[in-house]
Amino acid sequence: MQQGSLEKKIVVCLDRAGIKHACAGYKYLVLCVQIVLESKSRVFKVRDIYEIAAERAGIQWQTIERAIRISMKRAANENTKKLTNKELIARIVDQLID
Repeated sequence: MQQGSLEKKIVVCLDRAGIKHACAGYKYLVLCVQIVLESKSRVFKVRDIYEIAAERAGIQWQTIERAIRISMKRAANENTKKLTNKELIARIVDQLID
C-alpha cells in the first residue's frame, strides 16, 4: 500500500470515528496507526507505539497519549468516547488490514 493511499484510508477511518481534524490528537492517531501497520503485527503495546511516534515527532510520549485521549473525548461519535486509545488504534488497523 502506498503511503499517500494509506494515509487517506486512515483519515477516512478517523472521520467515521468522529475525530476532528483540528485536534492535535488527530495527527498523532494517523502516525500511531502507520507505525502499527509498518510493524506488520496486530499485537502491540500502546506505550511502545507512543514512544516511537514521540521520537518521530520530537515530543514526549505522554503528550501523544494525552492529545489522543482529548481528541477522542471531543469526538462526535458517542461510541468513540467509550473506547480506549489502544482500542481505537487497533480497530482502525483491523479495518485497514481486512
